[in-house]
Amino acid sequence: MRVLRLGRAVARRYCGAGVAIAIMLVLTGCRREERAVPRPVAFPRIEIPAERYVAADSVPMHFEINASASTERREQNETVWLTITYPGYFPGTAIYCTFTPVTSENVDEVIANRTERMALNSGGADSEMTRLTSQGGLGCTMTVTRAGSATPVQFIAADNRIVVSGAMYIDVDAGFAPDSIAPVVDAVSRDMLHTLKNIRHD
Repeated sequence: MRVLRLGRAVARRYCGAGVAIAIMLVLTGCRREERAVPRPVAFPRIEIPAERYVAADSVPMHFEINASASTERREQNETVWLTITYPGYFPGTAIYCTFTPVTSENVDEVIANRTERMALNSGGADSEMTRLTSQGGLGCTMTVTRAGSATPVQFIAADNRIVVSGAMYIDVDAGFAPDSIAPVVDAVSRDMLHTLKNIRHD
């Protein structure tokens, strides 16, 4: 009888140990492995300026730009370069414009050169093209390329006296998300369309 009682005590002891081990295994299996999840990159909110326009200073045309933009001008051999920047847009974003005097003898060559440059800048990507005649009688073309181009908005306006060309540049290597760039491209194309509709000789 003593042996029987000893056997029951041992059985109870092993049974208790088995339950404890089972509980530990369950708890271990339920433990989740914590992994670091990268947070999405946050881009600053872009404030799109109102549609209010003023004539740019010291350029050889009546050339309207957004009133919130800043300009920098330089000139060499009668050619004028105008850089337009918006304080609230991405760093490095600018519109570079060139005012080139032409004659009836070289106007076609200058237009062909600018048109070829626009095609090269787009890199063969699909582009939206708008053609119009300005209030001043200049023939104008604007292209908008949305496929991650560094020059998403380009334009040319010309008559037999002057060729005005320009391109918007964005630092695409800075890693800006396409969705964050899109409102800026839309706003600049809107402003440039206004500019082209109203460009004229003073």
